[in-house]
Amino acid sequence: MSQLKFARQRAADLRGEMTLLQKQIEAIGSAALRGDRAMRADEKKELLALTERRDRLRDDKAEHDRTLAALEAHADAERVWCESVPPDPDTECVRQAEARAGLRRLDPAFDARGRSRIARPTGRRFVELFGGQVALSRDGWTSPDEFLATLHAGLADPRLRPASVPGVHATATGRVGADGGFSVPTEFVAQWLDASLESEIVRPRATVWPMTSATRKVPGWDVSDSSSTLFGAFTGQWVNEGAEITEQTPELMSLTLTACKLALVTQLSNELVADGLGYDEQLSRAIVKAAAWYLDLAFLRGTGAGQPLGVLNAPCLITVAAEGGQVASTIVYENLTKMFARQANKQNSIWVANSTAIPQLAALSIAIGTGGSHIPVLTGRDGSFEILTRPVVFTEKVPALGSVGDIGLYDFSQYAIGLRQDMSLDRSAHAGFTRDTSYYRGLLRADGQPTWESAYTPYAGDALSPFVTVAAR
Repeated sequence: MSQLKFARQRAADLRGEMTLLQKQIEAIGSAALRGDRAMRADEKKELLALTERRDRLRDDKAEHDRTLAALEAHADAERVWCESVPPDPDTECVRQAEARAGLRRLDPAFDARGRSRIARPTGRRFVELFGGQVALSRDGWTSPDEFLATLHAGLADPRLRPASVPGVHATATGRVGADGGFSVPTEFVAQWLDASLESEIVRPRATVWPMTSATRKVPGWDVSDSSSTLFGAFTGQWVNEGAEITEQTPELMSLTLTACKLALVTQLSNELVADGLGYDEQLSRAIVKAAAWYLDLAFLRGTGAGQPLGVLNAPCLITVAAEGGQVASTIVYENLTKMFARQANKQNSIWVANSTAIPQLAALSIAIGTGGSHIPVLTGRDGSFEILTRPVVFTEKVPALGSVGDIGLYDFSQYAIGLRQDMSLDRSAHAGFTRDTSYYRGLLRADGQPTWESAYTPYAGDALSPFVTVAAR
């Protein structure tokens, strides 16, 4: 008998036992009522034993129902997967089945044989990531401003919920330990993270996975070498009728995203708060801007040690050599064309450059014939710029002109981000007591890493990568 069938049979048996016990309990009470008498001592003893047994069965049944729901959800997910080859990216069946069973602790990305179970994420906004797993709630607050004002006041409020941070426990006063704070209501977290998304570079273009635990495994393919085999170790062979086909084993990679903690700290004047100058709205904006800035910085330049692994430290990064005799702190047209040539997915890539590169890029042009006409390399309209038909984003988050990474061509769809749905916020007046200021600290958790372990060798030509930059000059 399969595990699921056994669980269903056990559930039916438990229901039968519960029904029988309830009838026995009712029979003892009815006998006393019919005789118009008090219960005898032996009846009371038997009733107590039956009641205790019923309560134990009720607990066993509740636990078994959760196990059965998990097994049913896995069966639903397997059925949907098998019936959708390739899987429909718009299907919600798998996610809904997991949500019904409360499988937040389980990672549905792979089955027991290491096969990908679900389709790639189809959205990056909070509801698209966590809609079936996390209910949006204000926890009784009317707005983020009210939540922040109450937090600043430092008064006890039943709507303030201590954050669930591993190793941190609420104190007897209702405050939390040094690493805790209060949970930000999920609706406000959604507002802040979605607003942050608008000003970020990487996350709006990356593959974002929801994380409901400390780690999550996501699938990927080994793309290191296509000189003899194609993407993921597939080969194509022309064979005659009845001829033997050479077997190949697809090389599926398992990437582990581990939630890293990002602490956002700011100082605020208590006088500003007392004067009612809209500090709540300003603090909300500051949280959004800080989250956007530091997430982007980590996804671009992170070391991978206690923080995301940024694309500039990716093992698959290709660094194109500078031109012979190239002057320091310059960008020449050949730098750009060689980076473009080494990009694995040109139609999905964007240029990311430091603002100090603008004078160099604006001065580049391509001569046309011998008449002195030139076409600028950097073209723009309405504040948007392009180089070689690909968009350009200027930012301070990459190194300055002349350093490795001052300009690069990146396909961020090949970058995986794991995002936790929880966020905590706390206030302390102790550090700024003598200056009449308060410190605010927000904690959120995320991770990121490239989905390629190395650049790959194509069937013909130079190695390609989704992340390409130019060497120091």
